[in-house]
Amino acid sequence: MSANYQKPALDNRISVEDFQQHYWLKKELAKFCVENNLGTSGLKMEMETRIITFLKTGERVAVKPGKIHSRNEPIVNYHKGPFSRATPITSTLKRTRVVREFFIQEIGTKFHFTIRLNKYLRENIGKTFGDAIEDWLKEDHLKNQPGYKSAIVPQCQYNQYIRDYMAEKPESSFKEAVESWNSIRDQKGDHKFRTTVK
Repeated sequence: MSANYQKPALDNRISVEDFQQHYWLKKELAKFCVENNLGTSGLKMEMETRIITFLKTGERVAVKPGKIHSRNEPIVNYHKGPFSRATPITSTLKRTRVVREFFIQEIGTKFHFTIRLNKYLRENIGKTFGDAIEDWLKEDHLKNQPGYKSAIVPQCQYNQYIRDYMAEKPESSFKEAVESWNSIRDQKGDHKFRTTVK
């Protein structure tokens, strides 16, 4: 594809095919959703699904209502704390700066929110920060096992590309992998890394 190729504008004139064949940042999807009254809540994949439905049918799919605090849930201020390993995971959990700082305090500076941890926090309402920490440590241990690869969800095309690039070109730097991604990000296609055959 020509180096001068320009990605089409993301507006309500774009075809479904062009939308699906290009990579969009979440902020681009959110802008389209605001302009077309589609709602900006949810994961990136959920916004993409609403946009495709709108482009195909003109229908504005109702956004799922936000999480409502249950009377049976304890009230936790995730913006202030204080936290302990006994702090419950509730439906209103936010990954705030202070929550991150607590996990760093308990785990160490190597801590970061992983796809697995984010999924754990969404799907384990009622468990505790201590349970989440133990699950994070299990994943961290697995990372040291030969051949282990953490799961990458389909919408994380950037992560998958970088992993595949570094696996194919282990002598390359992370910066080179990012530059390679940036060179194809706005091109039409599936955005998978492929070895260039010379």
